[in-house]
Amino acid sequence: MKIVYMPDVGFKINDQYEERTIKWNDQRKHIRKTVLKEYAYKKDDFKYDALDISGKRDIYSTDEVFFVLNYDVSSNALKEIEIHHGIDIEVNGVIIKFGDKMATVAEQLGIKPTVLDNGGTYLFPTLKMTISNSREMGDDNNSESDATDESQDICEETDGADTAYFYASSNIDHLLEDIDTKEDKDH
Repeated sequence: MKIVYMPDVGFKINDQYEERTIKWNDQRKHIRKTVLKEYAYKKDDFKYDALDISGKRDIYSTDEVFFVLNYDVSSNALKEIEIHHGIDIEVNGVIIKFGDKMATVAEQLGIKPTVLDNGGTYLFPTLKMTISNSREMGDDNNSESDATDESQDICEETDGADTAYFYASSNIDHLLEDIDTKEDKDH
């Protein structure tokens, strides 16, 4: 399976069935019943009153692929995609494969990322997407050393990190706020 990610639009899915487009703000029911009708999903809605956290998501998982579509809690409109494995992602003509070096992906995209999570995540604000390494995704056996300054340039300590996760959203303000908050604390 391959996904062609189109910032500010959504993404195209190319698989054995056909090419089809899913747009940001498409309705959950429409995506389930028409666009991804061949794929089984697990509804994973949650609400934690004590933490004031809630979410709506559908998990698509087989032996070959694992991805998640996240929806707005009140409108059921698509707002995010998370890809965990089994899908090649095309962004601006660049094919991102799981296992590709994160620094190489950034170089191929021609965009200097904002480095987050001690080098474990690269944010590409203009593309409204991130890629993360396996350590950031919970792999404790990853032997990469951690960088010590989140705002540093891509460096030797993170150049070797393999892409293990892809995230894209119609709106990344929450990620940009996290950066602004950290910068405020550092000053």
